[in-house]
Amino acid sequence: MNSQIRWFKSSYCDTAACVEISVLPGGAVGLRDGKDPDGAFLRFPIARWNAFADLVKRDTLSR
Repeated sequence: MNSQIRWFKSSYCDTAACVEISVLPGGAVGLRDGKDPDGAFLRFPIARWNAFADLVKRDTLSR
């Protein structure tokens, strides 16, 4: 399944050492290590991913 998924990394990343994300079949979000494209990846329900992204955008993550 991993080879059929289209992965994206930030336009700020100019190396393979970045995380990559993808919209997975069924609407979940995948997150993987760009240095290991054939390795495992994490899967998040879209609602959880959106909540995380909102915290990042508002800079309200606990430090």
